[in-house]
Amino acid sequence: MSRISAKSPLLWLILLSILCTVGYASIVHHRKSAMRPLTMVVHKNTDKTSPIPAEVISNDNGKAIEDEKKDTSWLESTSKALTDPNVSARVRAVSDLRKHPSSETVYLLLNFLEDKDSAVVSEAIDTLGFIGLNSDTADLVYEILEEKARDKSFALRGQALVTAAIIGKNRVLPVVSDFMSEGNSHAKDLAVRALSLIGSPACVPYIEALLPQIDDPEIRRNSFNILAKIDTSEALGLLQEYVHSSNDRDQTASAFALSRLNSPELNEMLADEIQEKRLEKDTLRALATSPGAPSIFGDLLQRENAEKDQKVSWLKTLAKYSSAYGPSERRTELKEAVEPLLDSPDATIQKEAIRAMAGIGAEDTDKALIPKLESKDPEVRKETAFSLIGYVTPKNYKALLDLLWDDDQETGRIALMCVEQFVDESDRESLEKAKDHPDELISKHASILLDRVLASPVQ
Repeated sequence: MSRISAKSPLLWLILLSILCTVGYASIVHHRKSAMRPLTMVVHKNTDKTSPIPAEVISNDNGKAIEDEKKDTSWLESTSKALTDPNVSARVRAVSDLRKHPSSETVYLLLNFLEDKDSAVVSEAIDTLGFIGLNSDTADLVYEILEEKARDKSFALRGQALVTAAIIGKNRVLPVVSDFMSEGNSHAKDLAVRALSLIGSPACVPYIEALLPQIDDPEIRRNSFNILAKIDTSEALGLLQEYVHSSNDRDQTASAFALSRLNSPELNEMLADEIQEKRLEKDTLRALATSPGAPSIFGDLLQRENAEKDQKVSWLKTLAKYSSAYGPSERRTELKEAVEPLLDSPDATIQKEAIRAMAGIGAEDTDKALIPKLESKDPEVRKETAFSLIGYVTPKNYKALLDLLWDDDQETGRIALMCVEQFVDESDRESLEKAKDHPDELISKHASILLDRVLASPVQ
């Protein structure tokens, strides 16, 4: 190639232009590279961190994600929040990362797990859990949480364990075993909480091994509830063993856990235990509030071989305890279980059934009880009138007016108390007659009610 003559100014000008263009492009490229936002990644098992470009992160399949147009402003603001002295600002920054579920975010959250404030660390763990459940980063998140759960120097290792259980399920069982082996009750409580979130048949041996190690009634109760939720033959068999426990609390907790399943077979088994008098009073009271109560007690109350005293006792239990809990549907089912005993040939059982019906508090209780106001047994009539207190309405009170003349003085007074707030002009004749009642209290009160009716404007 011939040398360029110094006397060729046009060629020199072209060459200079090319060199300037290349140089400018190089400067722009390096400036852009220097300005790219960086994400600090904490290397596993070390305290070192390394910067990686925010727009070049490896995904879970090992492929590089490159997107020059990606909005990375959230990365910059979150990175700045790492050193923000305001705890609330750091917590808020961590929470906002839930809007960006990705492996890139997971790596960034590693930095917040080292925060000095537990509120920030707690939020970081919760956010990791959220991202693990709502993206393809589950394995990555689980590994991080498992490592933190194993780290005894990590203050919130229990929260890490519970969150790992949600994501990893059976994978976290070896870590649960580590917690179980620790001597303190808190670690065992965390182990049970993790098992409750796993809830698989693989948990049964762990619970079986854990129960002899713990004394805390609440932890034991939670363990029994987990077994009921697992609902396998192994889990149910373990529960049935504890139904026969000499420990009253274990018996109650395990029986109640079984009754929550409301299984016909298990309900029959529990009814047999009750009839054979193998269960303590506290257990019986707990079962009266359970989802299986209508089936269990309905079965018992219809058994021909049940003793009268037993039926009376069961009815008293329902009257006292069943109304405190449960939806209206369960109360209706309990009422239907008791209602047949209103026609028992035994007046004592009739009276206890009336009390139980009133105590259960189901809808239409008044319709079931009002016919008993005409019973030939004075004690049944009195019990019915008393039980209707609270169930009397403008639509049904007239059924009690005739009871003012009952041979039993107390029954008449109870009837008066039930109707006094509802009588109106249509009851003038009954009140006029009651003015001459042999019971002075009823006659005086009837006069007062009559005056009130006369003073009221005619509707």
